[in-house]
Amino acid sequence: MSKNTIKNGFTLIELLVVIAIIAILAAILFPVFAQVREKARQITCTSNCKQFELAILEYADDNDEGMPFAWNIQAQVGLKAAKDSGKAPAGMYLTIMPYVKSYEVFGCPDDKGLQVTVSGPAGANYVPILNLNGSKNTSGFSEKNGISAYDMFGMAYKFTKENFSFVGGQYGQKAFACTSSPATNCLVPATPGVPSVFVSGATPPPVPMTLSYFAQPSGTRMIRDFNAPADLESWAKGAWHPAGYNIGFADGHVKFVNKAAVQGKDFTCDGPTKSQNFDGSCNSAGLERI
Repeated sequence: MSKNTIKNGFTLIELLVVIAIIAILAAILFPVFAQVREKARQITCTSNCKQFELAILEYADDNDEGMPFAWNIQAQVGLKAAKDSGKAPAGMYLTIMPYVKSYEVFGCPDDKGLQVTVSGPAGANYVPILNLNGSKNTSGFSEKNGISAYDMFGMAYKFTKENFSFVGGQYGQKAFACTSSPATNCLVPATPGVPSVFVSGATPPPVPMTLSYFAQPSGTRMIRDFNAPADLESWAKGAWHPAGYNIGFADGHVKFVNKAAVQGKDFTCDGPTKSQNFDGSCNSAGLERI
């Protein structure tokens, strides 16, 4: 006589309990995985900024302490924009490329694309390119909303122009106005606590800008993530990293600043010619840019 065999298995309730446990674990772990991935992108971006800092210092060392020419970010032409427009690639990224040695380093892994508010052809939002003298481009060239900063301007980072050799009316910068009021882009004696708005004694910044002109290099912001929170361009929206942004300083160090601490408290100078809050001079000459 054969014995009946009983097959063991899970009951429906047991299966539901296991599925519920898996769902709970997934709900807990997936956000952690997302945070880890974002942290990795943030660290990559920090590393990129560090490479830029070293490249700029090497450039200055090869040029008698002279800094590269300052570019208005909107006048730069990235490789994709150059291909689409027929223009030649142009910008700071080409100047320091021999020291960086990799074009990909200029792209931020969190570059979500530019979201602009200006209207272009047929009413569509677009990203403009300026002429090299700082005037608006009238040729009609633009890229559609959503193009990455890397593709449009050759980099997803902003190199603060006050740190570099600033020539008014070139490289997309506006011309100097040292005899108007206020004397834009010019230097005047710094008075702590008082915004500089007077023309008297206004002079252009030195060209070339030299490392010896930096009075507070460890507190001078030189590079930052392009779309930093609370530091947005008027034509672009959003932030690369949700938690904050990277700052590269003139002495070569880089740090990530949490979004809650972004309001100008993590650096003293925005370039040697311009203090953050009219709190005195940031350069060896005791002057300040308006």
